[in-house]
Amino acid sequence: MKKIFCVIFSLSAMLPAKSQLLWEISGNGAKKSYIFGTNHLVSADFLDSVPNVYKAYNSTQVVVGEVLMNAKNISDTIMAYAKMPKEVLQSQFWTEEEFAKIDAALQNTLFLSLKDVAMLKPAMISAMYVQAVYEKIFKKKDDFLLDSYFQHVAEMSGKKVLALESITEQVALLYDSQTLERQKEMLLATIQDSAQLVQDIKNIVSIYKSGNLDLLYSEYINDTSETALTLREKHNFLDKRNAKWVKKIAEIVKKESAFIAVGALHLPSENGLIALLKKAGYKVKKM
Repeated sequence: MKKIFCVIFSLSAMLPAKSQLLWEISGNGAKKSYIFGTNHLVSADFLDSVPNVYKAYNSTQVVVGEVLMNAKNISDTIMAYAKMPKEVLQSQFWTEEEFAKIDAALQNTLFLSLKDVAMLKPAMISAMYVQAVYEKIFKKKDDFLLDSYFQHVAEMSGKKVLALESITEQVALLYDSQTLERQKEMLLATIQDSAQLVQDIKNIVSIYKSGNLDLLYSEYINDTSETALTLREKHNFLDKRNAKWVKKIAEIVKKESAFIAVGALHLPSENGLIALLKKAGYKVKKM
């Protein structure tokens, strides 16, 4: 399983006691704050099953996300990195067989041809494809995904919203840190077995919703599928960013109580935010 780990988990009505999604941060001069692990595909209605999450959110002064979801010119910034370079000729980039395979998958899922999205890099096409497959499996019940929901509610109530990195930093990592050939290779691997992809998505969402971050991380780090990230890519996507983010989190919680919402994979492991915050002298406990 694990095919969708490269592009960014239904259980009972309430999360089990072992859930590791919501954590309290205190001590070391910090204003009491919370960090919550999100899934970038899951809609906000899932929060109704997470104990204490609304209470924790309402008790804080600021909301912190990976990026500002409503940043100025965000669409232009994304497209600047997600577009194929002008010098790349589509007729030379795709073989006839590759074009046919991807075109068929896109038409079946997105109701678009590859020609319609040929101006986009393969990594962006992969993200669009996985999102569409996810929405076919889990019928959308909410207009907001988890990350954007917290920021939307904050803005509506006048609560300050901060970011751990700029949108430019994030989209550069997503769409410009891998070669186009590497992106194409991963796109082809993602679309080659739609039935397996559906099962992979169901499994990952199940793990996430169970709140078992250790299992989620294990699935990610031990991934040996065709779409698995290399060790270097995993370091750049998680560890390197965590090391930067923990410093920013320390600065924020020293001044104001914060509700921090980041991708769940950033929390576990010895290089995850939970361990790094503890190493920095903070008390971090499950809620």
